[in-house]
Amino acid sequence: MNNPILDSLRREKEACKHLGQVEVIPPDRPMDAGIEMPYMSGGTAQDYLNIHEIDLDKRLRWITSITSVASSGTGETPYQRL
Repeated sequence: MNNPILDSLRREKEACKHLGQVEVIPPDRPMDAGIEMPYMSGGTAQDYLNIHEIDLDKRLRWITSITSVASSGTGETPYQRL
């Protein structure tokens, strides 16, 4: 399947491998309604969800993926899972 988002993430993963250790930009501040990421190009995750019709199953898979990486304690990044 040709998925432009996954293709973009894979290219970014290869760039990160080439660069070596890359510092992650920390979230701006935790919020009750989520985390604000200050450097997300093209708007916020909420903007993306409002523009695109993302079904509930896909949203839940995203949340599961994000929370499993955040809670794994391994230091593994989402890019390492691609």
